[in-house]
Amino acid sequence: MFKKSIILFLIFLTSTSCHMECINMPGSYEYKEIEKEMSSNPEQAKHRFLQLTVDQQITVALYARNFPDDPRIKPFLRENGKEKISTIVNRIRIEKNIWDKVELVGVLIAINTQCECIDRNSDTISKLEEIGKTINGSGEYEKEYHRRVQILRDQLKTE
Repeated sequence: MFKKSIILFLIFLTSTSCHMECINMPGSYEYKEIEKEMSSNPEQAKHRFLQLTVDQQITVALYARNFPDDPRIKPFLRENGKEKISTIVNRIRIEKNIWDKVELVGVLIAINTQCECIDRNSDTISKLEEIGKTINGSGEYEKEYHRRVQILRDQLKTE
């Protein structure tokens, strides 16, 4: 009985600390405001998201990944994607977490799938490859980063 109580307490403590950590993460306030509107007025939620700066949109989209049952924010980041490409590439460059870099390359793939706006002569791929050279020892995420850059590069070949 005592053992079960300790386990339940540890589970509670872990979930509480994660909850408190998530509340203080960048993008959490904006996400919560947008999330509140999603069920009652999805268009207003989308409008609120698009009113943020591109950098803030990226932060909110990365924060939203903490909620696997909420894939609604990520498509907003693809809206007006052509104008966001350079900011996304810059954000990939400065992000510390490799999994965020991987996620954002996936956003570029989705944007380019919609608009075919990254052309062969742009410096997007070369910048992503340079960023890839700075990624060390991240194992699967590193491989996934390079795989996604290759997918984006392959999209350009089919133009």
